[in-house]
Amino acid sequence: QVSFLGRTDLTDTRVAGFESSTLTLGFALSELARNPSVQTQLRHELAQLTGEPTYDDFTTRLPLLDAVVRET
Repeated sequence: QVSFLGRTDLTDTRVAGFESSTLTLGFALSELARNPSVQTQLRHELAQLTGEPTYDDFTTRLPLLDAVVRET
């Protein structure tokens, strides 16, 4: 049985993880909005992809997306 304190810790961890992911995504989208040329290049790169991308696609066939993710 999980104590009240244990439940609070678990909830805090889930919320903190969700919040940091949300902030990171928001930052990336904000930067793309401020840099329309990069946004256009990224859209073009993603449009070239066919099918469901694999992990290797993200690192080899999508270098700009990889750079945007690493930058954030």
